[in-house]
Amino acid sequence: MGNHIYRDLIQNLNVMFFSFGLALLYQFNFIDEFNSMKMMKMPQQFRSLLLLLGLLITLSACSQQSFLEKIVPPQEKAFAEDMFNQLSNKNYAAVEKYLSPELQDESTQSTLIQMAGLFPAEPVKNIKLIAANKSLFKDVVTYDLTFEYEFADQWLMNKIVLSKQADQIRIIGIHVQPIEHSVQALHGFTFAGKSLLHYVVFILAIVIPLFCIYAFILCVRTPMAKRKWVWLIFICFGFMQFSLNWTDGSYAFQMLSFLVLGAGYFQQTVYSPIILQIALPLGAILFVYRRKNLMIKQ
Repeated sequence: MGNHIYRDLIQNLNVMFFSFGLALLYQFNFIDEFNSMKMMKMPQQFRSLLLLLGLLITLSACSQQSFLEKIVPPQEKAFAEDMFNQLSNKNYAAVEKYLSPELQDESTQSTLIQMAGLFPAEPVKNIKLIAANKSLFKDVVTYDLTFEYEFADQWLMNKIVLSKQADQIRIIGIHVQPIEHSVQALHGFTFAGKSLLHYVVFILAIVIPLFCIYAFILCVRTPMAKRKWVWLIFICFGFMQFSLNWTDGSYAFQMLSFLVLGAGYFQQTVYSPIILQIALPLGAILFVYRRKNLMIKQ
């Protein structure tokens, strides 16, 4: 239960902070102040930017599982599942006839026998498509599919690569791999066994957006002679992105990048690792530091 709570928290960080910011704006009548000529004159480009920002953040919370299913036509998906079914039933001839010539040699059957031995002697409980890629080169379509097969007390991650030209389908890659847990559980959002870096990035992913919202509100309420809208845009972004793979702890740093509100997450599908992202809230820091110098002297 705890894993699902943490996952839901991360998957809704952007929406939560954006909604929180809008709520504060309305609570303290900042929207009316935006429209007041005494506070500032907001360019039309900035209004459009705010609208686009809200739309992008809302879309980021949508599930991508339906998109994953749409990548693969039902015929190709059924064919892939049938090949694994034939393999589990040790019907090697049914699989071999679809193998591309490059995969057929003296070791083909022994390889198929080895993969078939990984299937338990029991019916599969559930089959999930957990990854799919589609590519087109000239008139050849390639599908790279990964399935999770759930049995009573074990799981298999089965990969197959199909090549389709006209109405002819060929298998150009096939692999069966036992895994200890379901893929979704392997990439679950949990603090068990995590390093200090995980905790630091998680805390910053919460603190940085709150600081950006604070600086944004402070900027709205600060009387300034000019360029307030430039500061507001600057405050909304974090720069120099740091990304942490929550599953294995690997990380990456990108100098030339930015994040809305200085934090976010990326997860290709629910079966992929969560990538937690943070960035330096440079605009918010500079505004808070220089606020007194930017204020109109009363």
